Amino acid sequence: YSATRLLSHVGHNLDRVLVAFFHGPRTTGLYDNAYRWAHYPVLQVFPPLITVAVSSLSRARETAGGYAAGIHLGLLSVLSVALPGLAFMAREAPLVILVLLGNQWVETIPLFRWLSVAAFAKALMMGTRWIYLSEGRTGDQLRWAAIDTIVFVVAVSVGVTRGAFGVAVAFTAAACLLAGPAIAYCLRGSDVTPEQYLSAIWRPAVASLAAMAALVVLGDAIPRIGESVGSLSLRLVPYGLVYALAWVLLPGGPREARRLGRLLTELLRR
Repeated sequence: YSATRLLSHVGHNLDRVLVAFFHGPRTTGLYDNAYRWAHYPVLQVFPPLITVAVSSLSRARETAGGYAAGIHLGLLSVLSVALPGLAFMAREAPLVILVLLGNQWVETIPLFRWLSVAAFAKALMMGTRWIYLSEGRTGDQLRWAAIDTIVFVVAVSVGVTRGAFGVAVAFTAAACLLAGPAIAYCLRGSDVTPEQYLSAIWRPAVASLAAMAALVVLGDAIPRIGESVGSLSLRLVPYGLVYALAWVLLPGGPREARRLGRLLTELLRR
């Protein structure tokens, strides 16, 4: 597991190392801020849950059907929060950056937008880590980490020739390219089937994209109060409403909502 973490750390941090080496501290600052804020929803949700999730899922393997159900509910609940946040940030990148960081960071906007897409793709495969660890398949995890690292290293090494923007695009392309294969590789030896995994991730992903499309359609119809929290809120409200409606109205939505409601009730009682 330590070797896997080391490989992943190298592959997913080389982008910032190369930007620093070839393009200097100012560009590195722009890229690093874009990366940290783009990955904020993922970093706030997944790492704190890893120990609890793996422990609970390991115990659930002893119950018939409990393991797959645990993966489903765990992923669905986490991604239902993380994915809409990432999609909103990608769509509203200029306003998000101006509100969070100010006008002096305007050059971060295109980097932030691309890296938000990368974070969205990476979030879809975060469940593979839960599966590898709860099933004790650290060997498979290490082998995939090697493939993952090679792809990211090659991608950002090519992208760095086009500056920080090239690195952001290359990093995002690698993340999107690897999402499907990463999930498929993990599930080929798992107790969880591809259908079960996809059933947990498709709803928040599709609902997030639908809400993002709604913002595109509404465009300037939404009033704007400068680069302020008020402007951000005016766009967040319709986005959230469309997301919630899409989430529930997609096939099986009411049933899934009830399942998450029961899970939340159980957690609040503890």
